Amino acid sequence: MAVPRVTLSQTNFEMGTTVTITAHRPLGSGERIKMHWLFGAASGYIVGNASDWSQVDIDSATWTPTVAMLAAQIPNAVSGIGTVYCDYFASGGEYIGTTGAGFTAIVPASVVPVIGSIEIFESDSTAEVGTIVGQIVQHLSAPTLRLDATSVYGSPIVTRKFQVNDYFYWDDSRVEDSRFSVDLPVLSSSDWLTVTAIVTDARGRTATTTRTVEVLPYWGPRITDFLVQRCDADGVLNDTGTSAKVTSSGNVPTLFNGDEKNQLTWTVYSRIVGDEIWGDPVKQTIPAGLTWASTDILGLGAYSATEAYEFRLDCADRFNTAISIVAITTGVVTMSWVRGGVGVSKVWEQGALDVGGQIYQNGLEVVDSSGLDVDVSSLITKPTGSLVTDWHASRAGKVLTLQIQFQFATGGGTALGAGGTINSLSVPAGLRPVIDAEVALPRTVAGVACWTATGTVVLLTSVATTLSGSKSATMVWIIA
Repeated sequence: MAVPRVTLSQTNFEMGTTVTITAHRPLGSGERIKMHWLFGAASGYIVGNASDWSQVDIDSATWTPTVAMLAAQIPNAVSGIGTVYCDYFASGGEYIGTTGAGFTAIVPASVVPVIGSIEIFESDSTAEVGTIVGQIVQHLSAPTLRLDATSVYGSPIVTRKFQVNDYFYWDDSRVEDSRFSVDLPVLSSSDWLTVTAIVTDARGRTATTTRTVEVLPYWGPRITDFLVQRCDADGVLNDTGTSAKVTSSGNVPTLFNGDEKNQLTWTVYSRIVGDEIWGDPVKQTIPAGLTWASTDILGLGAYSATEAYEFRLDCADRFNTAISIVAITTGVVTMSWVRGGVGVSKVWEQGALDVGGQIYQNGLEVVDSSGLDVDVSSLITKPTGSLVTDWHASRAGKVLTLQIQFQFATGGGTALGAGGTINSLSVPAGLRPVIDAEVALPRTVAGVACWTATGTVVLLTSVATTLSGSKSATMVWIIA
């Protein structure tokens, strides 16, 4: 006797879909059936059961294979193949045979990893910010992001990452499948921080969640004015006064979270120039607000006219301190005489002659020290070219000196402009050239100019005459 066939109303369906199974029994045969299914290592009975030989006198049955029944059998795929079987029995109970129908079950798109809400809190390195402010702060916070994520129906989580304002941060710890976290760098921008957590399992199914938190702006303490002048005890300015008139102002940023969390502390220190220790504050103030502007008369009679003093202002908030240091010189007098020397327009401090101001002889400056510390790189453009091997620029007062070293071929020599190039060198307007003190590279060769100097440009010119070896040119300008 042939075994009847069995068919399914759908052979490709999402888990959770109801399927009709039809057993094609011959009419009037009296055959009875059992129905059961197999999917991976999971199985079960649809009609009848495995514990006895009872059969059912029906032609069809419905079956709803749920996600819970099937999905765990395919942890690394979104679909799998299974079979529905129909066992046929004669009317007297004799077993006839079994036929099957295959099906493909698909995990629904809604089956994704389970994720909780994103936690955003200060990392261990910036925990103080959280304690004091209780909110994320620009330039101070390096927050930790944390999320609980759970795999579903046996599919392990394979990638976990946070997207923070268009940047991705991956969790590579893999210590706990249910929780992951990353530490962000210190935040450089304010306004809002948008964080999206993205979790993907082995089926390729992804779950996301987003959280946005406000970031308080922060720029640190600022000192906007700090001026110290010698004065008398009544505050009247006096170049030989022994008190200090201190004018200062500044501010710190607000960190408002329910109430103000920041605080301004304003502290002034002083010491004799050359001392290493600042000592106790001359004045310290914690104003009610976050701004400060004050003029104070400090150290009444404490600042001797024969000593120079440094003053330090600390503008501090709860996290950072801005510092400014200024100095007052010795008292300004017409002349002072001591055993070691003479002071002119200042109290003597050092040397045989200690002058406060410019020295002139017959209407001309004898020494100008105003520019000795000027960075000449801001005044002169570095010369370039294949023949330029070295250069050095220096300034002494109003005298600007440039030395350029050239290297020409040995032996037969190299013509300027023929075997290499020397580019123009620009110097600021307002300079007047003087005769060069030393020029190993001649100004002229065979009557042709090798280089010329004007008020603004030094130009090295191509000549037919060849030169060999190392040559240098020294050019001098006077700053008008």
